[in-house]
Amino acid sequence: MVFDTAPHSYWSVGRRHLQSPAIIMEGTFTFLLWSFLLFSFVRARSEDGPSDDNNYYSIYEAIDTMTRLTPHRTFYELLGVSPTDDEDTISRAFRKTTVLYHPDKLKHQGRWDERTEAMSKLVQFVGSQLRSEKGKRDYDWVMNEAPAWHRQTVYVMRKWMPASKLSLRQLAFIVLASSIGVPLLLQWCGYIAAWYMILSSRWEMRGMGEKEVKRMRKRIVGADPGFIAMNNSAYHTILLADSAPPPFPSPFKLWIFRLPIYILKSIVACFWTKPKSA
Repeated sequence: MVFDTAPHSYWSVGRRHLQSPAIIMEGTFTFLLWSFLLFSFVRARSEDGPSDDNNYYSIYEAIDTMTRLTPHRTFYELLGVSPTDDEDTISRAFRKTTVLYHPDKLKHQGRWDERTEAMSKLVQFVGSQLRSEKGKRDYDWVMNEAPAWHRQTVYVMRKWMPASKLSLRQLAFIVLASSIGVPLLLQWCGYIAAWYMILSSRWEMRGMGEKEVKRMRKRIVGADPGFIAMNNSAYHTILLADSAPPPFPSPFKLWIFRLPIYILKSIVACFWTKPKSA
């Protein structure tokens, strides 16, 4: 006899009460995950834009340092060049500026402190950035084309995770893989635990008398399984022993796959309805 098919069976009642909070949490997490993944792909650069999130962070950090230590507003102003100057002109200006903040010279003059050390590092970074074709293109993109949310998604994230070397897209891939692997592992753990409970209950039921088991089964059919099991452990054992096998784990049962399908079906239902038969 299998009680899992009953409308108010022990397993169905238990699943409904135990899984409701989990379903809400998993659904919320999946919605946020898909939003994050969509956002990361939307912000992915075009063919002419920059590509390295680590370089973005370094550029924004250098801009903050320059704003804090100098009145200059751009890297070009710091070196005394214009955006249209060629690499040779920028290199000459960089060498002149480097002399002003050379560590040996400043230490000899007794002017070496935290500010001059920060300025020396800033000049070195700005020079290497503007003398590189890709670096100059990245900086120009940040200053002229980067959308308003770019700083928040790259700089702020990297500020809170300065030791991380992952880009936003790499992080999105790890989150996606984890969102599939971890719930699937939990599915397997639940599947094994359910089978253990069923098999151990069946083994325990073998020690009961056959007539007693039949009598208790008849009483279970005419009562609420969830209520009767709470008052007698023997009923609990019989309900578990007679329960249907738990569903086999499948990644397609996860919300990360079910949510897009549900949204697609909802969109289709909004624009297409079955014509009513006459």
